[in-house]
Amino acid sequence: MHSECLRGRFPFPNIISYDSNLIHKLYDLVNIQNHNLQNIAEQNKLLLSSIDNLSSGVSKVYQQGDPISPLDYPMNTTLSEILKDDTNTYSIVLLESFPSNILKEKGFKISIGLIDANNKKVQFPHDFKFKVELYTTDTPSKLLEFNIHGKKILRGTVTAFTDDNWSVNFNNIVINEVSSHYRNDCLKMVIQIIGSHIVKPLVINNFSVRARKAR
Repeated sequence: MHSECLRGRFPFPNIISYDSNLIHKLYDLVNIQNHNLQNIAEQNKLLLSSIDNLSSGVSKVYQQGDPISPLDYPMNTTLSEILKDDTNTYSIVLLESFPSNILKEKGFKISIGLIDANNKKVQFPHDFKFKVELYTTDTPSKLLEFNIHGKKILRGTVTAFTDDNWSVNFNNIVINEVSSHYRNDCLKMVIQIIGSHIVKPLVINNFSVRARKAR
């Protein structure tokens, strides 16, 4: 068959041209996808680096704790001995102002956090447990467990765990006694972690508890 006839029946050049354009388009798509995958990989690296930084902060606090003893200090350790401990790496601080008007048998809230020696905020694990205690202002201070009627002087939220790795909330602390029954008409509140001596307790000195007004 004549070559001109073949060219008329079978348009080879057109097919080849079409395939070439398709290949170029596919090549461009592959390049775009590779570029996008590289961007995603870089973003994942940055995200993993951020997670590692946060995790290292958590493990730093956790590893320095004392996993052997459930109670960090012996039961007969005095408050003054605890406060004199110079091995503390972190300190407890108030995240909000301490209530200025505390009433007997009326709950109030306290939020705390941790800072390091450079006053930087510290992240800490969810299983860190904190407790609230009341002491007299005597020298030495005496732990108050019961009021003058023999009832527990503290109730409500007297222990709490970490909420979000940054803070601990005692949502409803209730004091069952007025401070006028004690020396200087004042009390001392201590908030400390259970199970580790690396955290210095928070001491709130000389606050008063008043009777609720009769309706």
